[in-house]
Amino acid sequence: MISIFRNNTPLAIGLLLLLAIVPEINTHPEAFVQNDSEHTIVWNWIAAFSEWINFNTSILGVLIRVSVTLIAALFINKIVTDHKLIEKPGYLPAMWFLLLQSLIPKQVSLDILFINVCMIASVKLMILVYKLERPINSLLTASFLLSLIALINSASVLYFLWLSAALLIMRPASFREWIMVLTGYLLPIYLLTSVLYLTDRLDFNFIFSFQKIAFELPQLSPFEWIRIAIVLIIPWLFFVLSSNQISKLLIQGRKTFIISLLLSIVVTSLILSDLTSLSQSIHLALLPATLLVSPLFIHVRKKLLPNLFILILLVLSQLR
Repeated sequence: MISIFRNNTPLAIGLLLLLAIVPEINTHPEAFVQNDSEHTIVWNWIAAFSEWINFNTSILGVLIRVSVTLIAALFINKIVTDHKLIEKPGYLPAMWFLLLQSLIPKQVSLDILFINVCMIASVKLMILVYKLERPINSLLTASFLLSLIALINSASVLYFLWLSAALLIMRPASFREWIMVLTGYLLPIYLLTSVLYLTDRLDFNFIFSFQKIAFELPQLSPFEWIRIAIVLIIPWLFFVLSSNQISKLLIQGRKTFIISLLLSIVVTSLILSDLTSLSQSIHLALLPATLLVSPLFIHVRKKLLPNLFILILLVLSQLR
């Protein structure tokens, strides 16, 4: 199977499509719980739209999840290829993204799907910042997207810390560039505040709604806990094992893996802060996990062990 995804062939694309469909078979939907006092108004808008199109059970919902997931996997694959994070990756990064998603026991919700797309775009923009002479547009867009995420999930303001650290790592930013980052981040907040003010609904709790830290574990089967543990732990382990390959990359590649590791730390912190929603928030770990794991699959010489590992993950994804 590893050999198939190393080549850009129609068969590889077809198998990627099958992997994107697997979560529709082995996961079960999780309905939105409307609660205006615990969610932002933007989250409620997305929840209302999700209910309107019957996102959890309708054919339209299936098409949106499969298509957006497949596009996200291919876009991550393009990031790895364009910036030469791995030599000749083929479709292995996309395969890993979809394989990890197949392990998650809960169907991805519309808000998490939107957040993941924004995060992938933001990571792409921050990688571009390294070589651009005038990165203003990239920084403005990246911070704008992260602000949209914060308006959906208030705890995601932590992503701004990641953005600041990523900017420091990728380039010696000027004062003007920092101003653009702040401007891009504050712009969606300003626009939403203006809309609420004009409609006489201005309330800080509608813009940001910080929930209490919750360590109560959800009720999941042993197999589901094993699958979640794999999604959280295996990428960090594989990143350590592939550190020698990463150290040989050009400086842009090394910096990209550093900001990916920081993103993984931020995402893990967000997940652990609210374990009650673990089955949904675990989807946020897919992007950094894919970037951290990819080098090991490329440089491994023997095919038996990685193929066996993939087979085990596929079997685990079907066990309940």
